Amino acid sequence: MKILYVIGNGFDRHHKLLTSYSYFHQEYRELLDGLSVYFQNNEDEYPWHKFEENLGKYNSEVLYSEFNNLDIGDEKFKLSMIYGLENEISEQTENIVSDLQGAFSEWINSIEINPSDIAERLNLAPSSLYLSFNYTTTLEKIYNIPRESITYIHGCAERYDDLIFGHGLDIAEKPEFDEYGESLRTPFSDAMASARHPFSALKKPVPEIINNNSSFFLSLSRLEHVLILGHSIGCVDHPYFIKIKESVADNCKWVVRYHSEEDIEEHKLNLSACGVDVTNIIPLSLSDLNNYIF
Repeated sequence: MKILYVIGNGFDRHHKLLTSYSYFHQEYRELLDGLSVYFQNNEDEYPWHKFEENLGKYNSEVLYSEFNNLDIGDEKFKLSMIYGLENEISEQTENIVSDLQGAFSEWINSIEINPSDIAERLNLAPSSLYLSFNYTTTLEKIYNIPRESITYIHGCAERYDDLIFGHGLDIAEKPEFDEYGESLRTPFSDAMASARHPFSALKKPVPEIINNNSSFFLSLSRLEHVLILGHSIGCVDHPYFIKIKESVADNCKWVVRYHSEEDIEEHKLNLSACGVDVTNIIPLSLSDLNNYIF
């Protein structure tokens, strides 16, 4: 197998699937708009259209302040009230995470694929390898790509996998001691930690995913082309592209489909940031892609 196809959400959108995150917002507007106070997406013209990036904007201080109405100077204050606060915040943050996960999975499972509705198809090589960042079985149902040729790196809805999504920001742990070795803990430390839970729970576990798919990456050593279709090569997924770069030969060509002239430079910058030599990057429009000879 000489080609690895890397499939992103733009691939499904090209095939008229309603997989844009704007549709997710339309379907779950009440939930997502209600959570925007914590994720601070209110200023976006199209709220939640960068769903995974938005998850990294979670502000635990807003939630903590909303629930913490305790006044330790009040004569009625009791230490046990802090435990009640921690439990209340913990319940709320668990609900935030589970509600988002449930809504996302429900939305993905509702997306329908109708091969008969697809007029414009791409020239794909069935005997190649496929790395799909999508949760849908578009490759199987429209192009009859064998399931064993596809790695659904974030899960496949039709197989009832746990669907993986999330932001890619690093989690800065709060120090427990100051520079003099004195404890920084307060009676409210555990409640504040509970408020931060969604940020860690909604982080995409990329290193673990890569490790779990080590055999797939080992199989890429003889590739001649990596063909990227519908993937923005965004920062949250850079570790995957870095791993692919480490797995393929140095002279492997990276072909990436673009929509506009602005995309060309952005794709080159992103791939270069992942270690790909710019001389090995070949941007192609859709028409040129279908005529490209591998």
